Amino acid sequence: MIGIGAIVTSPSLNLMCIQANRSPGDTWINLNPLTTSQMSVRIQQQHASLVDQGENLNLSLLRSNYGSNLFRCTYAFCEHSFRGFKTPEELNEHTKNHGKPWKCFSPNCDFSTIGFATKSRRDEHWLKVHLPAPEELQKGASDFDKMDVIELQRFLPALVIEGNVDGVQRLLASPGGNNLWPDVIKSARRLAAKTGSLVLTQLLVPIDQPGTPESIIKLAIQSQDVDFAKWAIPQTKPEDCVNMMKVTLSSKSEEIYTLWEDYLTTLPPTVKAGPSHRERVTLELIFNRTLFTDIKNNPMKEARVKHTLRRLGNWFSTRSLGILLTNVAKSSCSLPLAQELIALGASMEFPRDEKGTGLTALHLASKNTSREAALLMQYLILKGAAIHLNTSPAHGIWLGKGAEEMAKWIGMTWKELHDQYLLSLPEHKRK
Repeated sequence: MIGIGAIVTSPSLNLMCIQANRSPGDTWINLNPLTTSQMSVRIQQQHASLVDQGENLNLSLLRSNYGSNLFRCTYAFCEHSFRGFKTPEELNEHTKNHGKPWKCFSPNCDFSTIGFATKSRRDEHWLKVHLPAPEELQKGASDFDKMDVIELQRFLPALVIEGNVDGVQRLLASPGGNNLWPDVIKSARRLAAKTGSLVLTQLLVPIDQPGTPESIIKLAIQSQDVDFAKWAIPQTKPEDCVNMMKVTLSSKSEEIYTLWEDYLTTLPPTVKAGPSHRERVTLELIFNRTLFTDIKNNPMKEARVKHTLRRLGNWFSTRSLGILLTNVAKSSCSLPLAQELIALGASMEFPRDEKGTGLTALHLASKNTSREAALLMQYLILKGAAIHLNTSPAHGIWLGKGAEEMAKWIGMTWKELHDQYLLSLPEHKRK
């Protein structure tokens, strides 16, 4: 819910809030702070007005209280009712997905008005209720030229399920086939991709969507068909690589994952993850904390990521390797991945500066009380990672909970490990 009081920090903003909630004919309920409908719309309008005016004092005050995402969803239980969006356009695009926007293609069906909450639910209904019976399909397949668009829409998914390429070609070439709704073609194409048919997926291209969307590429990879994946993977947009990395890691086919690795070597150095996002280093975006968390305790996925890091080694800058190492320490604390990154050139002291400040992988891992964190700390300390952090009030990060409890996992304390490391050094290098 949007809190009016949060932005009352100046007389002008206070006046704006009062004006936003009053208009001729307002009833008491529209002034009730528990009612978000009309009141929320008016607040959004005021936000948009301030944004249009550019940076000024009122806008700065507004953002200091609301954050940068000023445009909130008006559906009370939506997560974006408090997270919001940066622009009205992003909010409008999001709002389209509320309610039940996915309508049945059959105009005589009740669900052509009622609709479904998701595309997949709509497609499931379509396949369950509106497919022609086998005998009707066999008889009607020779009469496509006599059918109207509504009739043809019933036959298309049935032909796709059968894998009947010739039938689909004849249907699309018929007079009615030229006028099929784009959404019908898209749904049939998703069905073709689910069944693993490369030919039908290539055949069913909507007029308003000449490219290959992320959903089709995902289904092609999940089909486990190598030829299908080989066609689809190169069409992945760089900004979709974060999600597609998760899909390929789950593939049972090593050959498909190798195709994905091949594709990663062709990516541009930087990418924008969305219209309102800043440009990021592509590989830093892909190998993020969430990825390392997701593959934790999965030996196959971790081995694949390790292999990919090694294969892409020459594409990483020293800074990127340091970022990835700290990402590991913030998430899974995987020792094999940390060892691989250090072998590739990641600095254990990243991002420590000349003043000795900056949380390194060791300091980040020390916040974690898991066995994996203890093993990572042990490795880093014995490899010579600096244990002190010059920040106030504490100069020794070993006071962290993970550092205090590491002995229960490895039988040695933080200080004992550091002393062991010092004893391994030549005497003139001991501190």
